[in-house]
Amino acid sequence: MLEKNLSLEEIFNLAIEKHKLKHFKIAEELYNKILIKKPNHIQTIFSLGTLFVETNNLESAIKLFQKVIRLQPKHALAYSNLGMIYIELKNFASAVVCLKTAIIINPDLTNTRNTLCRLLRYLRPTKLSEKEQQGLKDLFLILYKRNDVDHNDIFENANNVLFSEKNYKEILKDEPKLPLL
Repeated sequence: MLEKNLSLEEIFNLAIEKHKLKHFKIAEELYNKILIKKPNHIQTIFSLGTLFVETNNLESAIKLFQKVIRLQPKHALAYSNLGMIYIELKNFASAVVCLKTAIIINPDLTNTRNTLCRLLRYLRPTKLSEKEQQGLKDLFLILYKRNDVDHNDIFENANNVLFSEKNYKEILKDEPKLPLL
């Protein structure tokens, strides 16, 4: 085969190319060839996890993103992708933890904020355990304190989760006032 004469970097680039073209089987084989030679290659593990998300192999994707996090604990995109998967699986407590961690690591991840808004649109207090509500409140407060985040979607939907408790109203009352549009 052609890839026998290629470097790992060239095989990776070929895998990415096949992946973008949605030739998933070929891309998966190429990613696995890299992982045989270099099992902790973070970019390959992450890309294969992404491929598994696209092919709806969510359990395998979870394992790969968890491996990325074990190897590189500050990998915000791995946390963000895990959060997205956990939302699909309706594991909201894990989704909130992952999204919160991703935003703490990299507050500028637009996709993570969009995923959070998607979660806020779906969730209602009756669908959340106390632990899930606390995690979501913490995450909302992190976003609330940022000036560069579009708060409209968050405010419209967080009312069901956050503003129903007096103690969180008090916390927000002490924050600088921002106009609610």
